[in-house]
Amino acid sequence: MLTFHQGGTMMDGTTTPSALRTPAEGVWRHTSDSNYAFRMKSFTFNAQNVFTGWSIIAGELTVDSTGDLFTGPATVQVYDPNGVLVATLCAESSGTRFEL
Repeated sequence: MLTFHQGGTMMDGTTTPSALRTPAEGVWRHTSDSNYAFRMKSFTFNAQNVFTGWSIIAGELTVDSTGDLFTGPATVQVYDPNGVLVATLCAESSGTRFEL
């Protein structure tokens, strides 16, 4: 779950057990029309609570005309604890506004 805060910060809720991955924190900004860019970082650990690295997720989102739906591509870069890039993955982001 992505949470976009007023002012340009954001967080995600992870489906990974919290002992293995921190929630990602990051920033977002308006780029043009209904398009936004974001970038966030999380840290990973193994089952023995040893730091195993981090991931940076960056993407672009397009919000629909209702302002309630977004979709867009993202890239996930996975780093080892020494800062060596070990994998680059492609992802697709999509979401729906959660309201009371």
